[in-house]
Amino acid sequence: MKEDLVSPTRIERLLELACVYNVPLTVTAEADDMVYRYKSRMFEMRRTPSTRRLVIDHPVTDGPAIALTPNIKISVFFALNNDRYFFESSIIHKMMFTLASKRTVSAFEITYPNILKNGQRRMFFRVPVPQGKPISVECGVIGDKKNWFIQEPGAWNFPSQIRFEGEILNISVGGMLLAINKGDAHALVVGTKLGMWFALQPEESPLVLKGIIRRIEERSSAEADALGIEFIDISEKFEYKLAINRLYRYVADRQRDIAASGARVGGKNEAR
Repeated sequence: MKEDLVSPTRIERLLELACVYNVPLTVTAEADDMVYRYKSRMFEMRRTPSTRRLVIDHPVTDGPAIALTPNIKISVFFALNNDRYFFESSIIHKMMFTLASKRTVSAFEITYPNILKNGQRRMFFRVPVPQGKPISVECGVIGDKKNWFIQEPGAWNFPSQIRFEGEILNISVGGMLLAINKGDAHALVVGTKLGMWFALQPEESPLVLKGIIRRIEERSSAEADALGIEFIDISEKFEYKLAINRLYRYVADRQRDIAASGARVGGKNEAR
């Protein structure tokens, strides 16, 4: 995975632009072998003769959280002009910030980065599905809406036919790696959008999510190929939030199980 360092003069320019446009941020913090993910936005760069600092909106999350107290180390991700950047920082203190509208909001002052990287660093920990507890996924291709069925008012619409099934190899809050039969992969291409149904536990109701194929792995030595799928949808939708919250819990439980067994967690992943 390629990560390019940004020159110091360009760091300042990029962060200035991020402040001008109040770009959305993804903020992650780690504690007890767990990764916690928050949403925020860039507010302001503050300069003094000896230091520079950044002000960001108070980070919020739909999933598990830890208190973001002074000196907590964080990773900050943002995008500008279709390029993605990230840097390491730490919390200085919580504060109140006055917006251009004169409204005062809660914010955080964080340290200014000495290093800014340009690349596709992955933001989510992936966990393998335990042996003996497979998770099957039913998939339909999202395409011709004439073949969709209409669910209850306010619910999502999905393809009316199951095109193929697979088993999850590993999963994160951002996506999954799905093993499928070789015969099912020939008609699929990167960029295909899917409707997916799967239950994380046998006794639970299925999750219903949309995804997009980001990668197709052809495995010549096996009877199955694999799809790297990124979950997609509007974060404000209730069904999406519910599904992501359940994924947070599943991934957190698996991380604890893996840590207790002494095995290594798979790393950070976006199914790309």
